[in-house]
Amino acid sequence: MKSTIYLGVVLFAVALISPAAAISNCAQMCISNMLAKASELGCDPTNVSCLCKNREFGYGINDCTSEACGSADLPDVQSYGASMCASMLSFHLPSSVKQSKG
Repeated sequence: MKSTIYLGVVLFAVALISPAAAISNCAQMCISNMLAKASELGCDPTNVSCLCKNREFGYGINDCTSEACGSADLPDVQSYGASMCASMLSFHLPSSVKQSKG
């Protein structure tokens, strides 16, 4: 059962990361590792919206990338993460929410 869940998380991570050609394999590994820790962060492994709202998810990706890949990879992985989370979070906003004009 655990191997099935792990395989599902890995396949989800690969699908999520596939468009991320701009980030290194090392940084992709860090994202995959943090996706695999979803349950430890209180999220379902396929619920990226939940993960994006969890600061530890972002900190984990940053720390892993910095330590395992080097600081040169940080801007790319941060940009990718921000883009990934922005698209997921905006996708889940209710349609009744109106933008305020400021």
